[in-house]
Order: sequence, then structure tokens, then C-alpha cells
Amino acid sequence: MPSASVAGAETFYHDVLNELSASGMPFLVAGAYAVSVYTGITRPTKDLDIFCKAGDYPRLLAHFQRRGYDVSVEDEIWLAKVHKGVHYLDVIFASPTGTIQVTDNWMDHARQADVLGTRVPLVGPTELIWTKCFIQLHNRYEG
Repeated sequence: MPSASVAGAETFYHDVLNELSASGMPFLVAGAYAVSVYTGITRPTKDLDIFCKAGDYPRLLAHFQRRGYDVSVEDEIWLAKVHKGVHYLDVIFASPTGTIQVTDNWMDHARQADVLGTRVPLVGPTELIWTKCFIQLHNRYEG
């Protein structure tokens, strides 16, 4: 049985995925949930990773802010966050150096999958591997 903390996080992630799916905005699920779908390997996660194009992240943040979530831009080059209490999702729109942007091509490579009971687009396997390699290369290994 999941702990209250894990259950609370999964409820938050489920709600966010439903919001995104209903919004019509383009997005991709990445991180631990995408790894789990592609490999069958599950692991605890501290957040939900959502990818979108750089031009779309302000609209995505505004959507959640209008619904009572706290939002922040952590780094204008690549990362924003959506918070509710202790839970959050990363909104990623480029590599941490800004050299690679999330583009329509990423959206074209999306695969559909059920994540926490919601049908969502996943980042493509090539892009997922690339992001994991980039993070590891820059001294942050995330399993």
C-alpha cells in the first residue's frame, strides 16, 4: 500500500495530467513515468516531468495559475514549475544549457500511453534517452 505522501503525490499528478489533457495544449510526459512505460521499471519519483515547446510554457503556467496552483519560472532558459503544497511538476522546454529546444518534432515522435489512469502523450524513446544522457553528463544522475 502506498504511503500517504506517495498517494498524495500521485493524486496531484493524476489531477495535473487530467487538466493538461483537457486543456488541448501540447505537452509530453517524461521522466520516471515515461521510463516505466517504455521499460517496465518503476521507481519512486519526486516530481512529474512535463515537456512543452518554449513558446507554450507561459500559457501552460497561466492555465494552472488560473486554477489556483502556484507557478514559478526557475530558469528562463529551460525550466518552470507548477506547485500545489509540497507536490510539483517540472515544466521543461529546453536542455539546461538552452542548446536544444523542445520542438514540434518532439511532439511528432510522441507515443500515447496510460499514466495514472489518464491517456497522455509520452516523450519519444529517442528524446527520453537523450534527456537522461544529458542530465547524467551534467553531473546529475537520476536512475
